[in-house]
Amino acid sequence: MTPPAGSPAITLDGPSLMEETFRGLPFTPEDLRALPRLLDTLQGVPVRVSSSGRTVEGMVLGVDTAAPLESEGKEPAPLLSILTEQGQLVTIRLRADAQLDILDPAVRESLRQAVLVSGRGRVAGMRTVKIGLEGTGPARCASTMWCPPPSGRPPIG
Repeated sequence: MTPPAGSPAITLDGPSLMEETFRGLPFTPEDLRALPRLLDTLQGVPVRVSSSGRTVEGMVLGVDTAAPLESEGKEPAPLLSILTEQGQLVTIRLRADAQLDILDPAVRESLRQAVLVSGRGRVAGMRTVKIGLEGTGPARCASTMWCPPPSGRPPIG
């Protein structure tokens, strides 16, 4: 900075929208990548889950990995445990056709907002930088920014 502009002030905008959105939620952006992982973070939340033609409804207790059945091959299957309204503890294997309906409207809306923000965060990771100068006279300004290259790629230049 060149006088008479005075001393500069540089401000980076507040916490990212992604951080702010997930701060009070029981799940992380990574938990949104797979249904069993998401369900494991929703302990106590009322849900309806269907898989392989079977449907269960109740509060999520957790997800564990079950040994595969002989008919399923070698891959272990996630096993969801539910506490039904009648007090029964039931389990359901979560296969590729599993469907989830979150019955709590507030949790459902939080999840919807988190998915929207997470999607936007993947394509728009920019932050705003504001540069303010004191005084009213002309000034010359220059800024430089260094960004590390993507991993596995050598720097250019």
